[in-house]
Amino acid sequence: MRLWTTLSLIAFAVGCAGKEEGIPAAKAPATDHGGHAMPSKDSPGSHGEHGGHENMKMNMAAPRKLVMGTDPSQPQAGSPTKLVLQIQDDEGTPIKTFDLLHEKLVHLIVVREGLDEFAHLHPEVDASGLITIEYVFPKSGKYRLFADHQPQGKSPGLAAGELVVAGDDEPAAALVPNASNEVAVGEIKAHVAITPGEKETAVRFHLVAADDKPVGDLQPYLGVMGHLVIISADGREYVHAHPLSEAHTAPDGALEFAAHFPKPGIYKAWGQFQRDGSVFIMPFVLENKQANGNSHNKKE
Repeated sequence: MRLWTTLSLIAFAVGCAGKEEGIPAAKAPATDHGGHAMPSKDSPGSHGEHGGHENMKMNMAAPRKLVMGTDPSQPQAGSPTKLVLQIQDDEGTPIKTFDLLHEKLVHLIVVREGLDEFAHLHPEVDASGLITIEYVFPKSGKYRLFADHQPQGKSPGLAAGELVVAGDDEPAAALVPNASNEVAVGEIKAHVAITPGEKETAVRFHLVAADDKPVGDLQPYLGVMGHLVIISADGREYVHAHPLSEAHTAPDGALEFAAHFPKPGIYKAWGQFQRDGSVFIMPFVLENKQANGNSHNKKE
């Protein structure tokens, strides 16, 4: 039997969903044998940074619910799992239509507890609002899913939840901030500069090749020159930012993002860029010593 849990967008109140159109009634999960973990009041927060290439203001929508199911009901590491999601508004009505948000209807960020595994996925959305994708979880353990979306004619929002993947992989190692301001992936190296501010923190990537020359052939990825996802070490704070510049080129290989950190602590960031038609990811661990603005990561 497929296992379903009901997840609240902001408060993550514990509860079971009633029977929805096309979705079986929820069944409370057993958490002592690797089933879906029902989120508690300490589950991930709903902080989102959705400023587009026009650097628009972010207005958080009313709390929404995410109904999430998997097939098989117990995901296994290394095996395909079908994820079936449905986002509901604060009245429990399924959201059936979405506006494009950076060229996609839903951006699904998947991370393992400890943040050693990361994926940025784009599920299919059918006419009933069901969101589906098949994904192979690379390791076992608890995963957190963050779904960036924008209901038609409304403000962008975020839904989030957790599930447990069976297997015997070791937990992720504790995050340690990068000792230098550099990170390398393949032949590309990024110089990362973090500049805290009262209202926002500037995160600047300068991408260079093996010969230390700027990577000047970056291409737009999902409508902008890069994406930056930042998640706190405990998985409860989430930021998704885009470059401040509206330009669709970066000949000097430099891109700057503005991020709002709701609290001090250890965070992991993933810069996502495209070159020669392929997306590459630059992970970076940082220690944030200063909170910015308010706790909901709104653009002021």
